[in-house]
Amino acid sequence: MSKTRTSPATRVLLVTIAVVLATVAVGVAGTPVAADDELDPAAAYYGEVTIDGEPAPVGTVISAEIDGEERGSVTIEEAGVFGSDDWGDDANLVVPGSADDDGGEAVTFLVNGEPADTDPAPIEWESGTTSEVSLTAEDVGEPPFFDVEIDEDESEPVVEPGENATVVADIENTGDVPGETLVEFEVDEETLETDELELEAGDTETVTYEVALEDEGEFDAFVSTADATDGITLVAEEDVDDPPPAPPAPPEPTPPDISVVDADLETDQIDVSKSVDVFADLENVGEEAGEKTVDLEVDGEVVDSETVEVAGEATDTVTFTQTFEEAGEFDISVNGVEAGTLTVVEDDPIPADISVVDASVTPEEVEPGETVTADGTLENAGEEAGEATVELEVDGEEIADETVELEGGETLDVSFDFTLDEEGTYEVFLDDVLAGTVTVVADDDPVDDEPVDDDPVDDDDDGIPGFGAVAALIGVLAAALVLGRRGRQ
Repeated sequence: MSKTRTSPATRVLLVTIAVVLATVAVGVAGTPVAADDELDPAAAYYGEVTIDGEPAPVGTVISAEIDGEERGSVTIEEAGVFGSDDWGDDANLVVPGSADDDGGEAVTFLVNGEPADTDPAPIEWESGTTSEVSLTAEDVGEPPFFDVEIDEDESEPVVEPGENATVVADIENTGDVPGETLVEFEVDEETLETDELELEAGDTETVTYEVALEDEGEFDAFVSTADATDGITLVAEEDVDDPPPAPPAPPEPTPPDISVVDADLETDQIDVSKSVDVFADLENVGEEAGEKTVDLEVDGEVVDSETVEVAGEATDTVTFTQTFEEAGEFDISVNGVEAGTLTVVEDDPIPADISVVDASVTPEEVEPGETVTADGTLENAGEEAGEATVELEVDGEEIADETVELEGGETLDVSFDFTLDEEGTYEVFLDDVLAGTVTVVADDDPVDDEPVDDDPVDDDDDGIPGFGAVAALIGVLAAALVLGRRGRQ
């Protein structure tokens, strides 16, 4: 069999083709194919947010971090809420993923740069979801506020027709956290330029705008952020000499003006070592809030002070509580406004007031001569010590007494023993308090021991009471006379 020989050039060509085909195959095999249900690489959040128990104000910045890396932020446009359950809502806090995220990472939320509590907790990042979360924060900084001030010294507002006027403005973030804002340059109600500006807390950035003034005249120019606006008048005129005066600045709010307008006493008399409340009404006629130190004065001497903050064009009340250890009359005032004259008197103790508050007698039935006991409790309702004589009365007749001494507020028990010889029922009193009744009954009382004969007439007589006894006596005397006569015979 004959063999076909391949030339060197042909072999090189075949090897080259094989290498290219292998490379293409490897490239095709290494190309990832997108799944039909590929997930969105971001998660979105919306919900309510409060600061110190109050809805967060407009301008509050909500941001989210994963592993200490900030992934997104949003500035709330409605007090207390951000975003909605609509995925495409621009107000949602969108948190993109990263190449290292595989789902389940913890998301930390910050309000004005300070960590906030979440409900539910914890929040785990999940691609392609829109989740509701409530944020609660305390003691956070002020939200970013972008103030505007046109620098008239650096601006060139007056030019000749056809030249460019220049407006220079300083934009300052006066808040405690960084933030973003749009800066607009407007001339005669037409927006000529819009810039997006991001500033750290306390930072200032200068922006410069130029506008060609083709025609003579005056033009109102404004530089505005989301929070503030400042304006300047641009002028185009021939033969410019001196620039026109700047437009008047908007009026500043009037400063605080706080004073005590009224003062009053809780009462005009108290006892020594007691306290009295002094009320003072304050009024702030200024538009700005401010603080006022209020002095409580006794006979012209300051004895207490308190610093009070009063909102603009508002009123407030401050209360002092003062204790007086000496008797006398004192003139009370607050910042010179008279509250009244206070009379402080000695607190005299209540005199002794001793009386029987409880009484009893035992036993309630006795035989003549048997001992009866009357017990009583005395109480001194006063604050001072005192003496009192307690009287034992039986059927209105005093039969015994005892003098006792009690300290203020003290109670004391007393006891009397006595006997009753006559049968009957007796009322027993200790002073004017009824202790009870005692019944005296003899042991041989027919009421208790023997039946009573309903017929008092003797069955042996003739119906005349006592006749049987008289007849017997006469009979005895007659017999004695007979016997005497026989003896003498």
